[in-house]
Amino acid sequence: MGFWSKLFAPKAPPPSKLIVEQRSWVMVYDVPTDPGWQRHDEEREGEDFVVQVLKLVRADDRLVLLAKDYVGTVAETFEDLQARDWNAQYAQIFGAVPHVRVTQTEQMLMDRTVPALDVVADGATADGPQRIRERYAYTPGHELIITAAGTVSAHERFASDVDRWFAGVAFRPAKCP
Repeated sequence: MGFWSKLFAPKAPPPSKLIVEQRSWVMVYDVPTDPGWQRHDEEREGEDFVVQVLKLVRADDRLVLLAKDYVGTVAETFEDLQARDWNAQYAQIFGAVPHVRVTQTEQMLMDRTVPALDVVADGATADGPQRIRERYAYTPGHELIITAAGTVSAHERFASDVDRWFAGVAFRPAKCP
């Protein structure tokens, strides 16, 4: 590249700024903060559970990042997770699921790690190719789920934000109501 080309070449966009998000039930160490991300906190009650949700949404690029803690009676075990028919589960969302990848990993808590399962499902809806990436973990009385859901192109465009989200979530289940 010549001198004039370097001088007038468009500059690469700056990397996303990152901050820490804290709640009584979760801490996220590496949260994207560029203007396209919108934050939402939510708490809902079900028949035998309460779920607390921290959600980051990119409406412009159709991508959502979630950290969820379901507090209550947890009937499933980690072994149940490993035995689950993930194609059937995601077929409820996509209709047809051409690819599901499941890997064993760990989920960070504030004081330790616990076994977890990462699941990535690719499929299609009327809106085109979609991807859901989730991590599932259990501790006594808690089901912990991290999610990134949206278009495949948004997953690819914001891959570093998604990876940092999954790496940076540390649940505090002992402090949940």
